[in-house]
Amino acid sequence: MKLMFLILVLLGCSSAQLRKDTQDSLVNAHNDLRSSVAKGMFLKGTRVPKASNMRKMKWDSSLATAAQNLANSCPNEQYNGAEYGENVFVWYTKVPQTVDSIGVLAGQFWYSEFGKGSNATNLNNIITKKTQMALAEIDSIGCAVKNCRTDPSKGILIKYVAVCKYRVPENVSSLYKVGEACSFCDPGFKCENWSGLCVRI
Repeated sequence: MKLMFLILVLLGCSSAQLRKDTQDSLVNAHNDLRSSVAKGMFLKGTRVPKASNMRKMKWDSSLATAAQNLANSCPNEQYNGAEYGENVFVWYTKVPQTVDSIGVLAGQFWYSEFGKGSNATNLNNIITKKTQMALAEIDSIGCAVKNCRTDPSKGILIKYVAVCKYRVPENVSSLYKVGEACSFCDPGFKCENWSGLCVRI
């Protein structure tokens, strides 16, 4: 009975729901980046056009469930998936980690990767996996992490997969509308002056 309980605990830990503070860390990583873009302050020291309609993101449990379903499939680092609407982070390590520590690491990685391969003049024209964190019209995010155990192809390394899903509107053609920060918030949103983001009312 004790052995069965231990097995159940270990299975649960491999894909447990992220703690509230980890959820907050992932949301904050996105909102910090979005605020920097909205104010025209981001892209490796180069100023970018300000965003007039950049929304502030919040956690969405239904997206977290969808993210968990994808994470549970343990995709590899070559996974392409949707053109945008999701980010996938694959991490290998010899040292066991908690799903929460991997979640925080994923947020930091996506932040650092933002805009790579772009420049200040074309950043707003092309939506890619590396720029979608600044897609103005998304305001919901849900993430999950899966401990995929030891990967035979990687020797003794343990594989972890983190996934974030976004609720992306149809027919988007640019990341955001250029203009003074939160000067053109969509109906149902108001300007949060300190962040430069549009907050749902």
